[in-house]
Order: sequence, then C-alpha cells, then structure tokens
Amino acid sequence: MKWCLLLSILVMSQAGFGQTIRDQKIKQEMLERVEKISKKVEETREELKAERVEVACANIKELFDIYPDHVLAIGMRMDLLSRPIDKIKHESLNQLIFFDRQHQICKKGTGCEWVDIKVLDKELKRIQKSLKKQTKLIKKKDTTRENHYRYEYNYQY
Repeated sequence: MKWCLLLSILVMSQAGFGQTIRDQKIKQEMLERVEKISKKVEETREELKAERVEVACANIKELFDIYPDHVLAIGMRMDLLSRPIDKIKHESLNQLIFFDRQHQICKKGTGCEWVDIKVLDKELKRIQKSLKKQTKLIKKKDTTRENHYRYEYNYQY
C-alpha cells in the first residue's frame, strides 16, 4: 500500500513538473515576441528620424503581421479578469488597428507620400512605452490560463 502511494506521488509530481516546463516555455515565447515587436518599433522610429519612410513602412507591415499572435497570446494565456491584463489586452488591440491603418496609409500612392512622420513617430513612442508595461506584466503575472479567446477585426483591403 505504501509503495503504491509513493509511486503515485512520484508519477503525479513528474506530471506537474512537465506542466510547469510547458508554462515556462509559453511565457518565454510571449516575452520573445514582445521583445521582437519592441525592437521592430525602435527600428521603425530610427528609420523615420532618418526620413527613410519606405523602410519604415516595410517595418510597419512586419509589425502588422506579428501583432495578431501577440493579441491572441494575451487573450488566451493571461487572466482577463485582472484589470491590468484587461488594459493591456485593449491596448494591444488598439495597436493592431493602428498598424493596420498605417499599413493602409503606406500603401496609398507611390513613395509613401501620405505618411505623416511626426504623428507616426509620436504614436510609436507611445506604443514603445506600452510594450515595456506589457513586458513587465507578462513577467510578473501568470500565463498558465487556457482561455477561449478570439477577436474579430475586419481588415481593410
């Protein structure tokens, strides 16, 4: 009887250990994605300061491609009942909409002449601050939730 109990405790502890490794991997993926987005935003701001708008528009297209995974990871893996998490979820959705709008502006005309460099740089600076907050919250908060989350957004093509 004691051996059976000891064996079952040993098996259950290994299953729990495997679950924590999976959760650590998910948290690490989320942090790497936010870091990648943050670096790309910084590159875009540098390109705008150098007035290379075409390169900045290419970076915005890449950001627009990365952001849906980021929004889904926040919605699916974090506690949406927590006020700070809910706030960063809404911020990331607004940022996705912003990147879509900027991508559409970049596609207009030839040579990206419709892009307002000052407004874009100001918004990217605000997004950069938000990404720092998101990084802190992802490090601090639990990412073991398995929510059923989806968002609907009609992309303007």
